[in-house]
Amino acid sequence: MKVVIATDMEGAAGIDRVEQCFPSYPEAFQAGRRQLAEDINACIRGLRRGGAKEIKVVEGHAWGDFHAFESGDLDGHPEVVRGRRSREPMQSWAEKAVFVGYHAMAGTPDGFLSHTTMGSVALSAGGEPVGEMVMAAATCGSAGVPVLMVTGDHATVREARYFLPWAVGVEVKRASTISKVALMPRDDASRAIETGAAAAMAKAQDGVPLRLPEPLEIEVQFRAPEFADASMILPMARRQGDRAIGFTAPTFAEGMRFFASAVQLTTQARQRPLWSKLQTLPEVQQMSHEFLESFLRPWLEQPSPFVANPKALSKE
Repeated sequence: MKVVIATDMEGAAGIDRVEQCFPSYPEAFQAGRRQLAEDINACIRGLRRGGAKEIKVVEGHAWGDFHAFESGDLDGHPEVVRGRRSREPMQSWAEKAVFVGYHAMAGTPDGFLSHTTMGSVALSAGGEPVGEMVMAAATCGSAGVPVLMVTGDHATVREARYFLPWAVGVEVKRASTISKVALMPRDDASRAIETGAAAAMAKAQDGVPLRLPEPLEIEVQFRAPEFADASMILPMARRQGDRAIGFTAPTFAEGMRFFASAVQLTTQARQRPLWSKLQTLPEVQQMSHEFLESFLRPWLEQPSPFVANPKALSKE
């Protein structure tokens, strides 16, 4: 059986501080990466014990140049898929999926670091609030791949019981607020994940692919009205109150593209005040000048690679 391990970081056993999830805090982040690798390895052992023949691991937390775990730290050196290709194993390779290190959706009061992709947005799909777990499970489900196990804090496991009742839930810590969490001892957490993965494989035939209704009503909620303002540039977006926009998506995939675009626009809006401050620094002004020159000189001094409409050129 081919099994993909889809990973996130905030729900990993041993992670109890937000700094462990961001490379801006190098020492804490390295400790967090080791904790996530331990969770993945425990899952790999359980899956193999349960009969998995092929395993791939998908990076679901980090993008760009930083990684939430090192490929070389994983037992048996499974293939690791990152970045824009991360959905491929979930949709065109795997027969089953398991989720490791996941967290609860935005607005969960007792979910450790609960959020939906970022701290300033939330998502509803088909009239229900959902989080990254449902987004990933429906991505798998659209290709007929069921999720067999979810690991994370107690709020994440509770969420999985509602959306994925057939999946094995493995609780590795228990939060009282978004930032306060009590950890399970490391060895106990690893045993629980390994045992849960083996149990999930034993009942793999019970797994059901999660499919959301289509067309799908999408609502993106924002922390502040100005973020909703910025996202109204999206085609076919409609305003839904001061802090939300809506979209009727013909398919789940189009709904997720709409949500991703709204998140990107929100990120840009959040960065504008910082960029305004940075532009007052002489070194940043010099860099901006050099960047502009790198664009202007080729445009003005090199032959254009483009061809204008000849009919328009003939109208002297």
